[in-house]
Amino acid sequence: AEIGIGREVSSLSDQRYESYTQVFTNTLTYDKTLGKHSINVLGGMEYQKLRGNGLGYQGTNFQSTDPSFYTVVSNGTGSNGQFSNASAYAGNEAYASFFGRLSYNYLEKYLLTATVRRDGTSRFAEENRWGTFPAVSAAWIISEEPFFKSVSIIQDLKLRGSWGRLGNSNTSNFAYVARVSFLPQYPLGGVAQQAPIRPTLPNASIGWETVQSMDFSIDFTMFKKKLSVLATYYNRNTIDFLYPLPIGFVSGYSSIDVNVGKVENKGFEFDLGYNTRILNKITFGVSANLTTVRNKLISLAPGVEEYASGDYRTAVGYPIGYFYGYKALGIYQNAAQAAAALPDDVAGSTYQPQPGDVIFEDNNSPLAGDPNGKQFTGVPDGRITPDDRTLIGKTTPDFFYGINLNAGYSAFDLSVFFQGVSGVQVYNQLRASMEGLGGPGRNQFATTQNRWKGEGTSNEVPRAIAGDPYQNNRFSSRFVEDAGFFRLKNLQIGYSISQKILARTNSFKSVRIYLGATNLFVVTKYTGLDPEVVTFGQTSNQLSAGTDQGATPQPRTFQAGLQFGF
Repeated sequence: AEIGIGREVSSLSDQRYESYTQVFTNTLTYDKTLGKHSINVLGGMEYQKLRGNGLGYQGTNFQSTDPSFYTVVSNGTGSNGQFSNASAYAGNEAYASFFGRLSYNYLEKYLLTATVRRDGTSRFAEENRWGTFPAVSAAWIISEEPFFKSVSIIQDLKLRGSWGRLGNSNTSNFAYVARVSFLPQYPLGGVAQQAPIRPTLPNASIGWETVQSMDFSIDFTMFKKKLSVLATYYNRNTIDFLYPLPIGFVSGYSSIDVNVGKVENKGFEFDLGYNTRILNKITFGVSANLTTVRNKLISLAPGVEEYASGDYRTAVGYPIGYFYGYKALGIYQNAAQAAAALPDDVAGSTYQPQPGDVIFEDNNSPLAGDPNGKQFTGVPDGRITPDDRTLIGKTTPDFFYGINLNAGYSAFDLSVFFQGVSGVQVYNQLRASMEGLGGPGRNQFATTQNRWKGEGTSNEVPRAIAGDPYQNNRFSSRFVEDAGFFRLKNLQIGYSISQKILARTNSFKSVRIYLGATNLFVVTKYTGLDPEVVTFGQTSNQLSAGTDQGATPQPRTFQAGLQFGF
């Protein structure tokens, strides 16, 4: 750089990581048939060891980035002019499992399977390290019974049931260990000083999360196996589930890893299939499935009834991670309505709502004498306060469904797949931002043209007012929308070249030409880009899974292609 003229600061960073996973598996299987009895026994063990380490450093303000230069000439960072911002990483983890399975079959009519696992993980303290997880399933094939032979309308009939437990150890590594860190540093006397602190709050009693499942089902075929039906009832409980429970910042920490309670998921699953041939020329098939879900928190840790994660809340008796906000009832249309408005501690008890502001519902107050201020009493207290936040939507659908159609005529084939969900809501954060109406300097949705401009003009979109003094844009039901949908997911039409033509070429066994499309249309009340919301970085977190930040919608694609068989 020219003398006296500032130059851009150069930098160098170097990070090096290595890791390996070692897996050791052994199984032993024994089969035996004794007349009408068949037995299969399996036993085994598995061991996994995971290791990793890394080292990194960074330097800035080099006069040259030539390796032969910067390795011997100090840079301007650090008290001694050497590299700074060094970092290191080390990982050490192991799992072990012993398992066994017994399968029994009598006359292909009575089936029984029993399994047991003994799993261990280094993530928990020694006294909590091992867990035992059994399972059993049974089936009765009624259609193989002699008394069923006279039933002609049903070809196959089976009753099934199962119960079992599985373990989950997916939590922070070594959450039971009191670790030590020398960051952050403390300014004492104008000089940065180091002192040991605990970066996380340990929990020596943390242990296995258990998923306990039970199901009963009946499946059968009818009308010469043209129609197949499967109906299942399931109940899936997550016991002692692992979660970083939020705690008061006064403790010096934001959360602690705990086994915190029990969650129940139950419902029904239905599968229906029908295949037939029409006039011996047209093949036709339809299959459909429907799954209902009822998600509810059964219990939490002793003395804990609920906890919040941002604008999501989890409470005993309610779905996991529901939307927790104010319920909007409309717009104050005139001065008389606004003058009669309840005091609002959120906007400030001295602020008087004006015509065009949002009406928020007074629906809760803390239980008398409850130091934790438990919600959902349903007793109005004459004020709008944070206690008036309530359930305004949930992120778990009531049911999922899918429909698949296929048909064929001569050399042509057709397949169509529909899918959908119902009973689910999404918080449209993008709309909340683009309908803010709080001041200039930003784009707004065209829907703001229909905002309140005088009595009777709107009962949904409030007035435009600089600074939004009444906080009309607070987290409320205004932006929680029904996200149920019915989507044409896939469509494909194909034509197969006849074998007579292919025989002349002597080159291909089969050739098929097809046209296809994906996401052709979706029927929904949701006003955002896509009702199937994926919150950036939170695809696996139920506590923020229903917030639409304006993510790219699923693309509509069209395809054309050739398939060759050799």
